[in-house]
Parts: sequence; structure tokens; C-alpha cells
Amino acid sequence: MAACDHNYKFTVVDVGAYGSNSDGGVLSRSEFGKALHNGNLNLPKGEANLPGSRTRTPCFFVGDEAFQLTQNVMRPYPGRNLNVKKKIFNYRLSRARRVIENTFGILVSRWRILRKSITLHPENVDKIILATICLHNFLKTVNDLRPAEHRIYCPPNFVDTEQEDGTIISGGWRSECSTSNVVEIERIRAINARRSTTLAYKQRDEIADYLLTPEGEVLWQYEYINRGFNSPDFH
Repeated sequence: MAACDHNYKFTVVDVGAYGSNSDGGVLSRSEFGKALHNGNLNLPKGEANLPGSRTRTPCFFVGDEAFQLTQNVMRPYPGRNLNVKKKIFNYRLSRARRVIENTFGILVSRWRILRKSITLHPENVDKIILATICLHNFLKTVNDLRPAEHRIYCPPNFVDTEQEDGTIISGGWRSECSTSNVVEIERIRAINARRSTTLAYKQRDEIADYLLTPEGEVLWQYEYINRGFNSPDFH
């Protein structure tokens, strides 16, 4: 269970859960999830305005359908026959989630021990994973201080890039990982989600409304969903 920033560096990590558990279940039982639920995760307090608007929301993480909708975790609208507002929200949410997918992609492509099951004592496995994450963050920081042509750990085009029309160009890590036994990023559908709060539903709707305004939209989003966009499965 992990979160990252826009520079593909991990900001919160909680290891030790079995891979067969759903993300939603792992979050609720993890120290990360407990701290988030209890308000002890050191997130900025109160609410902030969405850029260029008067709409105010708490700080939140983005997740997929495996997670419970809360004021601090936004997940997609469920279902297939959605209106334009909900389709655009789901597209923009998946676009944001692509950052964590690429962060994991860089990690696994550079640290090959993560490409298959590690047959060691669970305690040692946890230490190995945490060590690779610390090294990843360090090397990514050093990498970003160098001119683009001298970046080795994460060179240009190693992560997904977005064209002006919203088309995604796959990053180089995908071709490296596709030929190995990397653990697949799976969709987890069978979950036991608790009832989301009315405030969380209201917050999601307000964000969805904001994404339709001149301040919140990206120019290609309407064309993109009309191409038949179907929210991909990201972790």
C-alpha cells in the first residue's frame, strides 16, 4: 500500500499485507489507513479552494474502485451507463492514478528482485521492499538534479507521457516489465466496502462539477471520453 507525489517518489508506504487481500481491506487494516481515518496522517488541516474556484475540499488521495469513498479518498463513479460529468470525473481520476502506476513501474523495472515472488522470511521481505523504496526515492531525487540527457535512473520517456490531445505514449518501463515475471497490477472487484458518507458523495459531485468549468477542465477531455474511454485499472 503506497502513495506518491507528482515526481514519482513514494510519500507513504505500508508493507506486509498479503497480495490476495483487496486494496480496500488492506487500507482499513493498515497503519496508513488507521492514521488516515483518525486524522493522524499529518495532512494539511481544513479545506482548500480548488484552483481558480470557490469550491473547497479537504486534501484527498485518489484510488480505484477497490477503495471506500471517503472525504480523504476519492474513487470513481461505479457503473457503465454514466453521464458526461461522471465519465469525465472517472477519466480525470484515472489520469491522476497513472502517476502511482508509473511510480511502481519505475521501481519494479529498476529493482529486479521485485519482479517475482521473494522466497525469504516475511520480515526480511518487508525490509527488502522498504530498502528498494528508500533507494528509489534517493536515486529519483539525484536523477532529477541532472540535465535530461544525463539521467540514468529515470531518463526522458521512461514514464508515460501525455500528448496535447490526451493521447498517452507508453513509458519505457512498460516494455522492460512486460518481458519479465513482474506481478501484474490486478483489478480487485470482490470487496467489503463500508457505506460511504453523505459528505463524501457530495464532495465527489462538487469535484466533478468543477472539472466541467473553464478553471477545472482540460481541453481534450470531452473528445477523449467520446472516443470510448473506459476507465483503466490502476493501483
